[in-house]
Amino acid sequence: TTWAKRHPDVPLIRYVDDLLIVVPATKAHRAKELYADLQQIVVAAGLKLKGTLESSVHSLTPDNSIEWLGMAFRRQSNRLDFELPPYRRTMLLDAMADCHFERWPQLRANQ
Repeated sequence: TTWAKRHPDVPLIRYVDDLLIVVPATKAHRAKELYADLQQIVVAAGLKLKGTLESSVHSLTPDNSIEWLGMAFRRQSNRLDFELPPYRRTMLLDAMADCHFERWPQLRANQ
């Protein structure tokens, strides 16, 4: 892809129309440049990024996480960790329990 050719050392994770750039801590000073380059690529494809640089760029630490696609991401040492936040886990377990009390639970579980 265009991103991989331009920035082989900065992973871009895509899920449908959601994008996440994982900038290593050693390259955090390049966040503005990387955001601008991503914006250029997206605009060239006839799309646009949601939000602004200020609302979209976050510094991840063990104490500071972001939520993306329902998962909490944080940096632990030299790796990126993610987990289902407790309130999401509760929502999921509640929904799974509810589906067993309905007629045709297998259909409700897929909704």
